[in-house]
Amino acid sequence: MMPMKKIWIFLAIISTFHGSIIGSANRNVQRKSRKNRSIIFPKESSETEEEGPQPCVTPRGRNGHCVIVTRCQLLWNHRRNYSLLRRLNCGYQGEVPKVCCPVHSTPSTQQTTTTITTTTTTPSPVSTGRPYPQRGRRPLAGIPLLPPHEEPGTRGQAALDRSGSVTKKLPSGSSQESIGSNKGVNNSKLATIGRNYDEIISLLPKECGKNDVPLRRIVGGHESIIGAWPWLAALYLTRRGIKTAECGGALVTAKHVITAAHCTVNSRRGTTFDASQIIVRLGDHDLDSDEDGLTPVEVRVSNIIKHENFVLRTFQNDIAILELVSSVQFHKYVTPLCLPYGVFQGDDLAGRNAFVAGWGTTSFDGPASSKLLEVQLRIWENSDCEGVFRRDVPITNVNLCAGDGDKDACRGDSGGPLMLPYRDGKFYMVGIVSFGKKCAEPGIPGVYTRITAFLDWIANNIKSTL
Repeated sequence: MMPMKKIWIFLAIISTFHGSIIGSANRNVQRKSRKNRSIIFPKESSETEEEGPQPCVTPRGRNGHCVIVTRCQLLWNHRRNYSLLRRLNCGYQGEVPKVCCPVHSTPSTQQTTTTITTTTTTPSPVSTGRPYPQRGRRPLAGIPLLPPHEEPGTRGQAALDRSGSVTKKLPSGSSQESIGSNKGVNNSKLATIGRNYDEIISLLPKECGKNDVPLRRIVGGHESIIGAWPWLAALYLTRRGIKTAECGGALVTAKHVITAAHCTVNSRRGTTFDASQIIVRLGDHDLDSDEDGLTPVEVRVSNIIKHENFVLRTFQNDIAILELVSSVQFHKYVTPLCLPYGVFQGDDLAGRNAFVAGWGTTSFDGPASSKLLEVQLRIWENSDCEGVFRRDVPITNVNLCAGDGDKDACRGDSGGPLMLPYRDGKFYMVGIVSFGKKCAEPGIPGVYTRITAFLDWIANNIKSTL
């Protein structure tokens, strides 16, 4: 076994972010770095050393034992292959991640006395169908779980951050004090009818929302065809030299990506990330492999334009624009998505079947997919959605709800686009993946930011940065 000091350093690294296995920070390596999103992990194991390791099955169907990585010689030899370790995660021992060690690699019985110092938070209640975060789990596919329901008179006592932890009350005078505030946003669904958007339309790409894949009905969620969604972006966050994929987004000009505001916020501190911390990856399909024949590009962000009235506790006004340091070149696999200026305005979209795509999970408890997934979702009447979330958060005309209880945006990424085809043969961005309860919970839709409610805001901010 390795010296105790090296073991401690390694375990300290892999226990970062409450036990998530982190991805490689070096984009120059030949293999694409596997993203490490805020996905749901299996329930925290109750195993003790006396009980011994629990049986498990690897993603390739091999039997194994669920142990901390220092007790699996085979995987310890691959301890820098974070992608492999992440896929083999099978639980935790305290705050330390465990991996499914294949049976031919007998777990070491050598006991270690390594001490790992961790910072813990008080566990939140286990979900009972309401949007409580799960004990020992993280939000699905980067999509935040809703804040716990608060009894009358307690609103504002706690705020749920993106990783499911409860943070302290926001300071008095914060811009987030008004729950559901939509200051500066006209909530009328007819508000944009008749507006003159000629100027912004003239500045946006003429060729947008088109791909080389025939439009088809998607039954269930599955892997997308390569090139089906060429505007999809994976957003990577760099912290302490470590790069992890946190969210999704949509390319809308050669220099702008639209995403969710909560993707740009350090929810523990309530502060916006520095623009230099975010990297946008475009033109990718399989984040684990170079064998998909694609050559993705990565571009740094020069400016984060987060909606000034974004409310972290309720995810109202959950929209942000990322300005890239340089323009990207459009081609078959990197193309902008259309914005709905003059399209779908005044239409609440209820009953339409929209599309969402991303590198998300395939189930509430499932691992993240390395390949781009897609799903088709029915858009709800807002009044019906309001009834579902009434006791949790306000649903207003700046929101849009979609999902039929069988499919949901656990297959997508926070910040990713909800898309609708129009009769001109183009796809338009009508929503941004914002938040939800459990993935594909019967009768519970996912909640999206409604793009048509923010057309003025988008136009003003894109015009000022072109």
